[in-house]
Amino acid sequence: RMAWVRNDIGKWKVYVQDIQTGKRQKVFKKGVRNPQQTTDYNYPLLAWNPDNERLAILYERRDVARMALMTPGSKRGKEDNILSPEYQRVYSMDFVNPADIVFSAEVKGFSDLFQYNITNRQTQRLTNDFWDDLDASVVRLEGKRGVLFASNRLNDTLQTGQQRIDSLLPLGSFD
Repeated sequence: RMAWVRNDIGKWKVYVQDIQTGKRQKVFKKGVRNPQQTTDYNYPLLAWNPDNERLAILYERRDVARMALMTPGSKRGKEDNILSPEYQRVYSMDFVNPADIVFSAEVKGFSDLFQYNITNRQTQRLTNDFWDDLDASVVRLEGKRGVLFASNRLNDTLQTGQQRIDSLLPLGSFD
């Protein structure tokens, strides 16, 4: 199955299509059409659970990040939870395992990585520095599982100690 979003000037709908049968289903919709306001195409974010049965939809409503978990084609309905208000913006998300999601999100003006447990709604901060961490994705390389992300760090090692920030934020390339 695959999922996608259709956005019509702020009113958006999430569709799920079975690739083998071609059957398409609208599973979620929100928003209102507003030609006067700039459309935010960054939301909603979609992620399939590793079991390929549940779909996570992260969207914003009245400047509050919300997450809907649903099973397309099921009568169970959906779980809709408000994320912590500390998240100013969520840039990307991906499932680590059936119970945990990794986020790239902005908190206090800095983008960092977070691990979010969907069962108890607890958050663990994975990075906490002034470097930008974007486009988080869970991958398996050479038999090891990890999180790949784009960053403007100067080297490929996460620093655990306190780093000093200059008056100018780093402007390095994202790789």
